[in-house]
Parts: sequence; structure tokens; C-alpha cells
Amino acid sequence: MKRNKDTKGRGEISETVDHSNSDMDEKLGDLDKVQQDVATVRDTLASLEFGGTSEGADAVEQSITDAENITVDVFDQQDGELDDMQSGSQEFQSELEDHSASDQSDLERVSEASGRLETDETVSELVKAKEAALRDIDFLMEQIERAQTARDESERTQEDYKQSVHSGGQ
Repeated sequence: MKRNKDTKGRGEISETVDHSNSDMDEKLGDLDKVQQDVATVRDTLASLEFGGTSEGADAVEQSITDAENITVDVFDQQDGELDDMQSGSQEFQSELEDHSASDQSDLERVSEASGRLETDETVSELVKAKEAALRDIDFLMEQIERAQTARDESERTQEDYKQSVHSGGQ
């Protein structure tokens, strides 16, 4: 009997999905703060009257523009970090899909074998094996769904923030 040494336990899989989802949520919180800072800097610049000297107005405008540029750079850096997290989540989801496909294949093999059996007791035990495979498939599909849902939400929110930061004040 061959067994894949790289298989993970359900607890480890669930924990990995939880951790990935939590990390993406935290990074979205960071992006939200930076996006709000960009909006505040832009609103501040737009609200200034520049009633002092031309040199003073130029210096204030330049400093605020520099603040905006730095804040946009911070946003872009954190945005890239979120992209990396989303890619990692996608890779893990692909692994889970591979494991689910393997379970499906195993289930088919067990079903085929049970169809060839004559002993009721043996068939009963293979029914337990099929039920275990189905539970595993259900678990993996649930984790795949959780990872996909979290990543989709993260990507939607991230895109909203990008549009706000990169289209505003231009």
C-alpha cells in the first residue's frame, strides 16, 4: 500500500486556510488605512487657499505632494504584499483541489472493488471506506470554498482601494 507522505491533516489544512484568510484581512486593513491617508492628503491639498507668499505656497504644495507620493508608494508596497498572500492562497487551494481529485479517484477505486466483492462483511467495511473518502472530499471542498471566498473578497476590496489611490487626485 503506497501512501503519500506529504498529506496534511485536517487540522493543519484548516489552520492554514484560517491563517491565510486572517493575513489577507489584516493586510486589507493596512491598505484601508493607507488609502484613507492618501485621500486625506489629497483633500487637504485641494482645500488650501495658498494666501501667503508664492514661495510659501510652493513649499507647502511641494511638501503635501511629496507626502502623497510617499503614501502612494507605501500603498503600492503593501498592495504587492497582498498580491503575494493571494498567490499563496491560490497555490494552497490548487493543492487542496489536487488532494480532492485524489480522494475522488480513490473513491472510484473503492466503489469498483466493492462491486466485485461477494462477502457481505467485506462490502460493509468498504462502505465505511467510501463514507470516509466522502467526508474527506466534503472537508476539502469546504476548505477550498473558504479560501476562494476570502481571496475573492480580498481581491475585490483591493481593486476598490487601487482605483481610489491611483485614479484620485490626478
